[in-house]
Amino acid sequence: MSIKFTRKKLLTRPTLSIKKEGDEIFFRIERPMYEGKPMKEKLKEGEKPKEPATLLDVINLETGEEMQLVVPAMLKSVLSEDYEGEYTGKCFHILNRGKKDSKSGGGQRFNDLLIEEIEVEADKPAAAAAKQGK
Repeated sequence: MSIKFTRKKLLTRPTLSIKKEGDEIFFRIERPMYEGKPMKEKLKEGEKPKEPATLLDVINLETGEEMQLVVPAMLKSVLSEDYEGEYTGKCFHILNRGKKDSKSGGGQRFNDLLIEEIEVEADKPAAAAAKQGK
């Protein structure tokens, strides 16, 4: 039996992350960053709860799949400061170049990310037609 249907709303999305050295993602941002739900976890005495993750709804440009990106701190900073909130609809490429030591010391390490805004070649004719009012 085959069921025919039309999706009304996507309620859950697969997660897209960039945690390991060499991980690389290409995506288009569909809506502004938002805060995820607080983690429900048992805390040890004196332990503070973790901050909720910052998330983005994106389209994976390699698969066309609607996904949810867990936003790394470096990307959050770039989008907030360099784009001043005007990043929806833009496409990006991120490459994790591995761990680096924090300049502030304290033994902290962070993922060194290459972040670049990209233009998807397939979008060029559509963008040109839109600019010409076609």
